[in-house]
Amino acid sequence: MKILCFTDCLGPGGAQRQLVGLAALLKKDNNEVAVMTYYDVPFYSPFLFQNSIPHILIPNMRFKFMRIYALLKYIYREKPEVVIAYQTHSAIIACLVKILYPKFKLLVSERNTTQKYGIKERGYFSLYRWADYIIPNSYSQERFIGKNIPKLMSKVHTITNFVDTNFYISQPKDQRRDYGETLKIVTIGRITEQKNVLRYLEALAKVRDEGILIKALWYGVRQGEEYYKLCIREIDNLHLHDIFSLNQETTDVLSVYQAADIFCLPSIYEGFPNVVCEAMSCELPILCGDICDNGTLVISDYNGLLFNPFDVDDIFRTIVKYARLSIEQKRQMAINSRKRAIEKLSPESFKIKYKTLIGY
Repeated sequence: MKILCFTDCLGPGGAQRQLVGLAALLKKDNNEVAVMTYYDVPFYSPFLFQNSIPHILIPNMRFKFMRIYALLKYIYREKPEVVIAYQTHSAIIACLVKILYPKFKLLVSERNTTQKYGIKERGYFSLYRWADYIIPNSYSQERFIGKNIPKLMSKVHTITNFVDTNFYISQPKDQRRDYGETLKIVTIGRITEQKNVLRYLEALAKVRDEGILIKALWYGVRQGEEYYKLCIREIDNLHLHDIFSLNQETTDVLSVYQAADIFCLPSIYEGFPNVVCEAMSCELPILCGDICDNGTLVISDYNGLLFNPFDVDDIFRTIVKYARLSIEQKRQMAINSRKRAIEKLSPESFKIKYKTLIGY
């Protein structure tokens, strides 16, 4: 079967990671798979090359509506039987093409949890009626659609993220973490208001002042220069340079996970966070906000701890609570995280769900 996977770019985001992973899984089933983007961000280009999946880049066009024409032209010429569009803008483009040329099956995937239902949201959800299937990656987004656009629910099929548990593994036995005096915390995520960096910084300062030895590393793309400047200013104001650092995204995320003691994601909302799935697979306990679908991944006191991301004191108390656990309790949380990842985040289950909708 001929399948086109369509998104904005090959940048280091969770949506892109899932899409290129899906493309590779479909390719292994002997489908003819290609990936198309309209921004030239090549973070996942090596992965596509390793899996012999062609990447089609729509040239940088003067007007955004020309992306519709470029996708329509490609589909008319190459005639893929299925198009899978990830993320809202890409899904909108694909829906508009489907109106003009309906001779393909269209799957659009929602990769976040919509926070309001305003004019803009009404516009793009109205276009989704042209899709054959709408695939949220979280049950919280499925509930949002059911509440606000119930007419679309017959098309909705939630498929949560997968993780490659053979790649995302804990440290080799001879290098296992020693749970030393300094607690090593890692976060991977865009530097945006959604990710709640400022409250997290306040909480870290309180943890330090409590006498807990910590080292916190954050890896991610800046998304909004103004918010990034606020974060840098707060790091200065709170004198956090000795215990916290903001770093650019890295291609070697496995080493980042393996060097940490725990993973923390303080976001105020999420879809189904890819980085939490990867960290669990790497045998890391998870500290994260009790929001959206996080509770389906993290069970408090089993494989991590949940907190209120809007409450600095609760974030602080949660980090301190973990830090004061016994070594044995920390080790058991780590083992439980890996176990839960294997049980809940299988690539095979992910592929079968897509395969059922695609129809091969």
